Amino acid sequence: MGATFGKNYENQFCISKKIKTLISVIVFFILIFLAKESDVIFYFYRLVSPILMWYIFDFFKKFPSPRWWIKCTVFYYGMHILVISPVAKTYKLFLGQNIIALFLAHIIVPAICITLLAVIAMIVRKFIPEIWKIMIGGRS
Repeated sequence: MGATFGKNYENQFCISKKIKTLISVIVFFILIFLAKESDVIFYFYRLVSPILMWYIFDFFKKFPSPRWWIKCTVFYYGMHILVISPVAKTYKLFLGQNIIALFLAHIIVPAICITLLAVIAMIVRKFIPEIWKIMIGGRS
């Protein structure tokens, strides 16, 4: 039943995307302003806001297909543990522990890790596609 509903989702509701988006935006802003008044409304806002944001973002769904390195999030998630520690230690070795270096570490270390993992992903994806399919769990 759920698969049938999901497959025919657009046919189930006659409300257009524009109207759903407009209603979502209105309800979202009303809840934002009312959330300051009571804890119950705040918790309701926290519960409902992801659903409302989903409808709002669904209206702008005509984005181009993401590039291959953006689709590697599962690989980045699984492999970042292996590279984060050596990259952070190397960063600390070269730039020290002053306050500016520590502040920039939260920006530079993840950027280095993602770049390094993207290069590793490109190499594994190109030369060992069987291993790559296993590493990303069959996702394309």
